[in-house]
Amino acid sequence: NTFKDNADTGGTGLTPYVGYEMAMGPGTFGTKLSYSFLLTDRKITTTSGTPAVDTNSTQTGGQRIGATVFYEYPMAPWTLGASLSWNTVNSTKNKSAAGTVTTADSGHAGIYINVYTPVTVAENITLLPNIGFGDIGAAVGTAEVKTVGGMNIGVGARFAF
Repeated sequence: NTFKDNADTGGTGLTPYVGYEMAMGPGTFGTKLSYSFLLTDRKITTTSGTPAVDTNSTQTGGQRIGATVFYEYPMAPWTLGASLSWNTVNSTKNKSAAGTVTTADSGHAGIYINVYTPVTVAENITLLPNIGFGDIGAAVGTAEVKTVGGMNIGVGARFAF
């Protein structure tokens, strides 16, 4: 018996946030509050059984609220930043092609730790190469799973207006 699921396919999202930063000691301390939501639904295909059978569904929900604190410490010639985030995700609902609606994830909260080094590339553009570990607050597919541990390596950007 096989089972395969592409639970994160599709869906366009938006994450507006508000933040504040201030000088603290030699560095910068800040906080950020954010809310992520989907603008379009996710399309999910689950493959299971022998022979393999595809089942299509549409997922809604899964909004995420995040609270982050960070500190950036200057160390010539670069700066080292660290952040701690608390994220909570709302439950998601899957609607099958037949119209049946099920709760795919009952929602959960998690903690995420991130280390980064801001790199200024222009007066108003800063790249943020980073590495992090923890639970980003992702929807996880079953009501029994409450935490998702993972490691992330990426590059973000900050734009000042």
